[in-house]
Amino acid sequence: MADTLRELGALLDLWVIGGSGQIGAQDGRDEIVSARNNTWQAVVLDQNLSIPPGSPSVGDRYIIASGATGAWSGQDDNIAEWLGTSWFFFPAVEGMRTYVADENLVYEYTGSAWQLPAAAVSITTASATGTTTTTSATDVAAAGMSVNAPENGDYLAIFNGSVDHDTINAAMFTNIYANAVLRTESEREFRRGTAGGDVAASFACITSVFTLTAGQTVEGRWRTTVGTASMYERILMLIRVA
Repeated sequence: MADTLRELGALLDLWVIGGSGQIGAQDGRDEIVSARNNTWQAVVLDQNLSIPPGSPSVGDRYIIASGATGAWSGQDDNIAEWLGTSWFFFPAVEGMRTYVADENLVYEYTGSAWQLPAAAVSITTASATGTTTTTSATDVAAAGMSVNAPENGDYLAIFNGSVDHDTINAAMFTNIYANAVLRTESEREFRRGTAGGDVAASFACITSVFTLTAGQTVEGRWRTTVGTASMYERILMLIRVA
């Protein structure tokens, strides 16, 4: 039966696991796994290891990073699954997708590398509703307006909210900093006029696309020329676009 399944697998581009001496199922049963049609793979735990983990559990799966050594030598980019006594390797096939648990993201194999699908967008946000104030003449982070890049990539950022000022004709500026550097295209100015009553206004700071490495910080900042500026509801969004 095993030989028949393997012959069928060769014709249909299938992997056959188990049976007479073939790497595979613990209970000896033959299983057929499609290399061509099984686009979605079971969850993998990590995609950054090039050395097998020391104490894997049965069923643990990993995308093997480049430069693999030890039991994973020669298996770069393939998916390794621990069967209890040995590793089984699923060859990476263009179009395969899998969820990488430690990153909370889906990756796709392009034929040469595992990458985020072109249509994937990840959004990291920070929001706050309590009133915050500043009298600083230099840019300072608005309360609660800080996020970290979850991974290496290209991003754009949006900082949006409402502001007010206690001084007529005073100017206030809102902007976005990436890795402690001002994104000059993001800066917006608010100036209180002479009208009485509620003069709160909304602002929206938006950057062009820029590059971050994992862990770098993006902040919504602000400053005032004189007096006290107030900020109310606000949100900072960091959007990964590539």
